[in-house]
Amino acid sequence: MKKKQMLSKAQQEINEIRRKSGVKLAPWKGFYHKNGGAANQVTNLDLFHGTTVQVCGLYPFSAGSASPLIGVPVGHNIYTGATVCCDPISWFARAKLINNPSCFIFGNPGLGKSTYVRRQLIGLCAQGIQPLVLGDLRPDYVDVVRKLEGQVISLQEGVSHLNILDPGDATSGIKIIRKAIELATVQGNDEQVKRLENAIHEIYETTKGYQKNTLFSIITLLRGTEPSIVEGNVIAAALSELNDKFKTSTTPPILKDLYELIVKPTKKIRAAAMDRNEDERYKDATEELQAALMSLIEGGRFGTIFSKQTSEPMKIDKPVVFDISKLNTQDKTMRAAVLMACWTTGFGTVQIAKLLAELGLEEQRHYFIVMDEMHQALGAGSGMVDRIDYLTRLNRAEGVGQAMITHTPKDLFALPTEEDRQKASGLVERSGLKVLGGLSKQDLDMLDKIIDLSQTEKDLVNSWQSPAGFSENASPPGRGNFLIKIGGKPGIPVHVRLTKTEMEGGVHATSSMWEHLDK
Repeated sequence: MKKKQMLSKAQQEINEIRRKSGVKLAPWKGFYHKNGGAANQVTNLDLFHGTTVQVCGLYPFSAGSASPLIGVPVGHNIYTGATVCCDPISWFARAKLINNPSCFIFGNPGLGKSTYVRRQLIGLCAQGIQPLVLGDLRPDYVDVVRKLEGQVISLQEGVSHLNILDPGDATSGIKIIRKAIELATVQGNDEQVKRLENAIHEIYETTKGYQKNTLFSIITLLRGTEPSIVEGNVIAAALSELNDKFKTSTTPPILKDLYELIVKPTKKIRAAAMDRNEDERYKDATEELQAALMSLIEGGRFGTIFSKQTSEPMKIDKPVVFDISKLNTQDKTMRAAVLMACWTTGFGTVQIAKLLAELGLEEQRHYFIVMDEMHQALGAGSGMVDRIDYLTRLNRAEGVGQAMITHTPKDLFALPTEEDRQKASGLVERSGLKVLGGLSKQDLDMLDKIIDLSQTEKDLVNSWQSPAGFSENASPPGRGNFLIKIGGKPGIPVHVRLTKTEMEGGVHATSSMWEHLDK
């Protein structure tokens, strides 16, 4: 049929509808009066034919765009079956989808949080990014780090030690810089010498901050209360003098050195204690602090794990995991203290490695830091949120991605003070990615204050927390399912399906529980 005949027939049909309905319908080219929409020329649309497979996204309904194929392949979209690639570093640095290279992961126990993170860890390592698992309590990551030919640092009471006054093995970093100073001096490069000397000063200042943060944390956990203002002043003054004393030493100070300096104080330390040159006044001001330090040295509640030089320093060019699964499982406060010490050591190491790279003394590296069991430290005592906040704020500036993992938002909103609860919420809000496994309705209502979730998304995530059926070897229906959220955008529901290599490689502690998914 010719085009003119087709148009004529269409016009006849329109006229017939107009006649029967009594409604004044616009003619083919619109009404020729003001605001009538008249057009002198009506362009004909091109006509294409396609199968429903080819044009399903265009007709009959429109569909949103697919998730970007940038980052670690974590699984398949539950609705479309499309591959979902996601990790905080790739989505920050390459895709520019998020403003902070970090993720916060929620999910009830046994639903696959650690498996999700292990998938991220393996994929990022393949991209040349070094994974650092700063405290593995069960353990969940030891096997995978071994498979990646990484370093496993085992911390056990009476066997190994972690020196909290040498976070990040700062002494070794300073030794490297001093050798570079000697070379620059021989070459007569005064500008380089000055730059390297400034770097040493920067390491000392950074180390002092980490020392104070860790000491405050561990004393808070040990006593149940934060150090007083006077005790804080004494600690700061003692650390300053201690670091000056050890600047020319080849070994870093330990807690025993700090204790002895506070027991036999200098004028500067006594002035910090505001003792008015009265011995009794100084004793009253520092007695509880001395008792806490003595407990850490002589094997009190936390044993001797912090009393000596670090048994095995972290390597900066390999994947690393701190295996703390052999610690006393009944003493949650001790585990929280060791977690904090591991986190500080990890972040300190990263900062020193970054500085050495800027000086041209080491290769530039990027790291993916895993902070699991956040609730162990968050709920251990008042003020612990400040300590964690101090460590995690600078990840973007340091070229570091991180994953913070806990069970439910109750871990955040059960903190003792409103100030702590607000700061804990801030940890989640600042994370570029939020990843949700199965959660209860109450948990999801709490998250409303932090994450923009639709009712459909809430119902979906809530359905994943249902328990397994009664049949033999039944698995929870939500195991391996996660919702990836960025700001107020619709979430991406993804299912993590383990590959045959992962299943057979022995890197997943719960691999037997996933076998039915591969059938």
